[in-house]
Amino acid sequence: MTTYFLSDHEGTLCVAMRFADNARPQYIVNHFPTGWTVADFCRSFDMTPDQLRGERVQVRPTMPGEYRVTVLNPGGYVHPSFSLALRDHGKTMSAAVSFEPVPRPRVGKGSRIEWQSGRWRIEPPKGRPRYVEV
Repeated sequence: MTTYFLSDHEGTLCVAMRFADNARPQYIVNHFPTGWTVADFCRSFDMTPDQLRGERVQVRPTMPGEYRVTVLNPGGYVHPSFSLALRDHGKTMSAAVSFEPVPRPRVGKGSRIEWQSGRWRIEPPKGRPRYVEV
């Protein structure tokens, strides 16, 4: 499953796109620059840079190179959502790529677990294998 959030790359506000690597248990995160600086964005919404990725900011794609952003303030007040475009819209190249480990799920004793096609495959000692989406 692909998720979107805001990120800081060298002071530039980016839309980050995170998805699971098919070959290894890790997420690949591409950071696409916008026309905002992190400082200006945080000042506009009274937040700190470490809150960009938290529950206060929701990001969802609307069309290539454009995203709908909703910022929630403490106390439940919701700023009107707004459209955020990438620097070169749908032609924007990733400014950076980062990797994050995918947590290994807890399994019962004797179960085998392996990474397979972007998800965990759990094979219990008895019964059928199951898959855990990330």
